[in-house]
Amino acid sequence: MSYEKLLITGADGFIGSHLSEYMARRGYDVRVFLMYNSFNSWGWLDSSPSEIQKELDLFAVDVRGPNGVCAAMKGCDAVLHLAALIAIPSYDLASLVPDVEQRSEFAEAFDKEYAS
Repeated sequence: MSYEKLLITGADGFIGSHLSEYMARRGYDVRVFLMYNSFNSWGWLDSSPSEIQKELDLFAVDVRGPNGVCAAMKGCDAVLHLAALIAIPSYDLASLVPDVEQRSEFAEAFDKEYAS
């Protein structure tokens, strides 16, 4: 199978931003899924070269909502799911519950979009 259109979640993070740049430079059509914020910040992608930023298909919404995830997946050949809580040593178990729930919602949205 040929993957031409990619969805990268967590693209505003360190790893996701570098992966997004890398794939765009190699000619992939990259849709970046960014956490919406009122500052119009692209996170780490803010420091990407403008020629790379112009190549990215921006999708800013909360990844924890399955409707946004379904909309972002439309037309994509592959999903590289990097969105997650950042690694802060002070996390307790209760703070990880939203991350686990979000991954479940993401999987459900993926099944809805791609399962036959």
